[in-house]
Amino acid sequence: LVPQLRGCEARTGRAGRLVACSSLGSAAGGTALDLSDLDWRRRKYSGWLGYCASKACNVLMTDEVARREGPRVVSNSFHPGSVATNLTRSIAPGLAVENVTEKKIADNAAMLARLSIRSADQGAKTHVWLSTAEEAGGVSGGFFIDPGVQYPGATREQLIAATDWFLPTGREPLAPQLRLPERLFEWRTEANASGLWAQSMEMIEPFRA
Repeated sequence: LVPQLRGCEARTGRAGRLVACSSLGSAAGGTALDLSDLDWRRRKYSGWLGYCASKACNVLMTDEVARREGPRVVSNSFHPGSVATNLTRSIAPGLAVENVTEKKIADNAAMLARLSIRSADQGAKTHVWLSTAEEAGGVSGGFFIDPGVQYPGATREQLIAATDWFLPTGREPLAPQLRLPERLFEWRTEANASGLWAQSMEMIEPFRA
């Protein structure tokens, strides 16, 4: 993939773009992520923590690609929101796509917005923006929660518009003392990103031609 991304500029005149779908579940990366045990051989496996670890890895990998390959490759990750798709079928069957039609979403838009639930189309908008928008080509190594909106760093108004009203901005009472929201991403370091890259290269080495 990386060689293809590197060659994109020569083929098209524009930098290649890598966009990874992460999640706010990545905020549990400090608990879930163990770079010395990425395949959970030493730890008791947890489906939820495994999910959170994988989403943290998506952020770290795009951060590392941005550091290694910029500016010829633009690399970002994003949180699509809580989306009514079949991914929810095991934890919230009522939100699975076969049970939530576009009409139901339209009829209950206000309630779903309060619950931070997006339709599949709404969930895809940040992915599409990062992949195609001209202005998205000017930023790399970001974690986005809405088109043009990175987190941490979003304002209260931006969080509400992104249906992520429950997230702290850092201006709430006690947020500075609790080091929020930065504390949620303490695992997001250059050392962890480069360590993940090294571990990943080691894991795939037996399968490389």
